[in-house]
Amino acid sequence: MPSTVATVSPQLVVRESEYQLKNVPTVLRSGIPDYSSKFKGGASGTTVKIAKPTKVSVSDGTWDTSGSPNADREGSVDLTMATTPVTVTHSFTPDQLGMNFEDFATQIQKPSMAALVSKIESKFLTSVMPKVSRFAQAATMTSAATAALRTVLGDSLCPQDNLKAAVRYVMNQDLQQDTEDLYNAAASISRSNLKGAVPEWSGFDIMESTVMPVQTTGTRAASTIGTTVVEGATTVLVDVGSGTETVKKGEIFYVVACEDVNAISKDSLGTPKRYVVAADATASGGIATLTVTEAVYASSSDNRQNVTRLPTAGDTVVWVGAGSASILQGIFFDPMFAATAFLDFPAYNESNAAPFTVPGTKIKGMFKRQENVATGITTFRWDVLMASALVEDAFAARFLRTASTT
Repeated sequence: MPSTVATVSPQLVVRESEYQLKNVPTVLRSGIPDYSSKFKGGASGTTVKIAKPTKVSVSDGTWDTSGSPNADREGSVDLTMATTPVTVTHSFTPDQLGMNFEDFATQIQKPSMAALVSKIESKFLTSVMPKVSRFAQAATMTSAATAALRTVLGDSLCPQDNLKAAVRYVMNQDLQQDTEDLYNAAASISRSNLKGAVPEWSGFDIMESTVMPVQTTGTRAASTIGTTVVEGATTVLVDVGSGTETVKKGEIFYVVACEDVNAISKDSLGTPKRYVVAADATASGGIATLTVTEAVYASSSDNRQNVTRLPTAGDTVVWVGAGSASILQGIFFDPMFAATAFLDFPAYNESNAAPFTVPGTKIKGMFKRQENVATGITTFRWDVLMASALVEDAFAARFLRTASTT
């Protein structure tokens, strides 16, 4: 006799969930490091430290016998487990419990699992993308734009052997249309035309996502640096207008004369250093105090140097993107740019719960079946507790598509 909602076991629900999820595309399939093992025995809200990559200083000279280090840890980032799970629930009244499980799996469970993974991916992207300072922008995504993004990552010494990209469908359509006539005989071009999308270009494996965050911009006007920035500062005072103009989290700005530097040689890259606003800000009398995601270091004697000189009062500030806009984004990256973790739920009675995983990823969670005797309502619930963080800004770049989507 076929199983019904009333009789199906948690184990069968989980097996069906995992089967349905095996081909669900997700950025979290790209090899982003997972630190779930650091949360063994932990709980929601727990924080662990993730070390950032070592930066090594290289110099000419004689053999150094002083024992001084030639590498400085760039510190660490906090990876904090969420306190509220990502959840999908379905409740059944007594007369619905006789529903055939196969019908439930097809009509309800399959779209629910896709929505669950999309929400997890959305939370991850929303957490890390607004902190990425490197970028390229164009009206549409083209082969030239992807080449520019490859250059940006190369200049920042990002590893080049495992590059990935996650873009909106419209961006991949842009790229497909831009490249379809480049080489009549190229197998990869033929394949992209048949599929209607480009799976790889300029060294990037390209994935499509429907949950890429949109970058909104504030009402900030033409701007200048309000007060000279000090060494190691993470706040910048910017004159953004004359009243209560706004700046949005994730916005990027730069000062033309303050150039980015090579992480090893500390030579100028010939392009301005980009800074990302870490939190929404509202100006008072036209002055906005902006927290930036990366401290400012200009001293050539400091291995952390990341800019040729400090921004000075009166320097012109250039904002990326027009004010009061909504800009579509994609992200191009090496998987080491971020970190994730998923919490093991406590053991439950096997008759009402079972753990599940998403094949090809480190995503894991718990399925629970709960029955309310008083109301007769039976609830199916899938829970995932996760943590995510940006680890190395230099290993990722945003693409900002400035063309209107309407």
